[in-house]
Amino acid sequence: MHKRRYLNECDVFISYAGEDREEVARPLAEALQAAGLRVWFDQSSLKVGDSLSRVINEGLSRCSYGVVILSEHFISKDWPQKELAALMTRDKLEKPVVLPVWHKLDQHRLRKRYPILADRVAISTDHGIDRVAAELLRAMNVPFLGSSIAGLWMGDSGRLRMAMLEDSVTGDYDWQGYEWVGH
Repeated sequence: MHKRRYLNECDVFISYAGEDREEVARPLAEALQAAGLRVWFDQSSLKVGDSLSRVINEGLSRCSYGVVILSEHFISKDWPQKELAALMTRDKLEKPVVLPVWHKLDQHRLRKRYPILADRVAISTDHGIDRVAAELLRAMNVPFLGSSIAGLWMGDSGRLRMAMLEDSVTGDYDWQGYEWVGH
């Protein structure tokens, strides 16, 4: 078992334009949650009375990764671009934070608008949501990619995931700020 200190309260923040919510963002959030990830998705993370900017800023700063669904809608809106800018400030060469997903996007326009993302490997929704989720899980180094979860518990103070890999059981859990991964 390997013990790691972590500072983030969620695994992934999903940034998208509202027009892409039902076709891409919601099904992707559900697929990542089904894999046992803690997902910041505005439709399930915000509640009546919340300060929109405060809660979104908390999500942006507390998630390990930011999945950015880049689309024509995304490029034309101010708020998603602010989320991208915030995530880019946290991006590191050794551990990228921004994980781009292209959705019905003209790549020439993307390169013109965001040249810094031009060399970033992305996955397209043309491959389907399941493949997008699998590639994102691989990028996030989820230890049991491709395995069905044999057990999952998530609570306010932690998370436990277990899966079968070949002839062994593997899993990870985090509890009150510490994360263990092993088999």
